[in-house]
Amino acid sequence: MALAAVPDGIDRFGGALGLEWKLSRQHALDFTILGDYCYDKAVDTNAEGTTLKSISYDRAFNTSFCIGYKFSF
Repeated sequence: MALAAVPDGIDRFGGALGLEWKLSRQHALDFTILGDYCYDKAVDTNAEGTTLKSISYDRAFNTSFCIGYKFSF
């Protein structure tokens, strides 16, 4: 997808994939992988905003691994 097609207000996309492992009736462990794609567009113009000096895109894909514990009554 081209960055020009994305509206200016949207600068990050994310998703998660996980599973729950039931150890017993009351105890469970959660394992989750989070993916976060973010980008930033920096535009440098003159004071009037009529002449473009430079434009740059910063992109990053961050991944997080989470472990959770659940206890239910």
